[in-house]
Amino acid sequence: MTKEIFQTYYKKVQTSLINRLGIYLKHRVIGLQLQWFQKTHWPKQPLERSFEKGIAVIVPCYNHAAYLEATFTCLAQQTYRPFEVIFIEDHSSDDSYNRLKRFSAELPLGIKTTLLQTPKNSGQAFAINLGVEMAHASICMVLNDDDYLMHDTLEATIEILAHHSNLFLFGATCKLFQGYGCPADEEGKLIRNIYPSYTSIPLIKYTPTNAVHFAHPNDLNMTHSGTTFFKSAWQAVGGYYASRLRRIVIYSDRDFQLRVAALFPVAVSMEVPFGYWRDGSSVDQGLNS
Repeated sequence: MTKEIFQTYYKKVQTSLINRLGIYLKHRVIGLQLQWFQKTHWPKQPLERSFEKGIAVIVPCYNHAAYLEATFTCLAQQTYRPFEVIFIEDHSSDDSYNRLKRFSAELPLGIKTTLLQTPKNSGQAFAINLGVEMAHASICMVLNDDDYLMHDTLEATIEILAHHSNLFLFGATCKLFQGYGCPADEEGKLIRNIYPSYTSIPLIKYTPTNAVHFAHPNDLNMTHSGTTFFKSAWQAVGGYYASRLRRIVIYSDRDFQLRVAALFPVAVSMEVPFGYWRDGSSVDQGLNS
């Protein structure tokens, strides 16, 4: 082996080892951060899991005017009533605000709507926190403005939370779709057409003991749209973190989910999707997304 070949080989091995070490340390840090968060934020008394004030769907909106008609369709078709919807228009540069005003007036009875607008573009985390804070409901579900919920997502989620009495956060997998408009689906966009008994849906459950050993962000894997939590848990963890510097992982949704899991039992439906994720539609929301 010539000196040049040896040096090239050595550099490749060195780079590979450094990369692997970096990945190991990065993943190890997640667990350590969750342990620290658990120690510093552990509730001093049991939290309330109240169903009395109902459920609110929190919809952060930014530059997705073209998808809003489909978003309103999935809300109008929900089999569960009554519920409230809070739209937070994050100072879009498109026609989102006007479309939100028009569509809000067309939602059927049993759906109470509130439309808020941020003073300036502040990112999804800020928008969600504002929506949760303004919600009268004790349970909140997030819906990204370019995604789509199964038409019985609220009904199924409420039944699951009532059946599993220790859960504070619930989420699920999704189906992918593309383009504009509503997703085409031969199953009728109903969870019960896939799995007739909501309470029999297989769930993966995590306790705080499990969570502090997570080594990868996707060790807790759920689609953001459809993620549902008790407002008391949102308050206990300090809500969504708007600043990336505060987060355990870079994305505000996974960071929030991980921090909740460090303090409370959570569950995920990985076999049965609760919504649709629109592929290729995300827009840049700045450093605070």
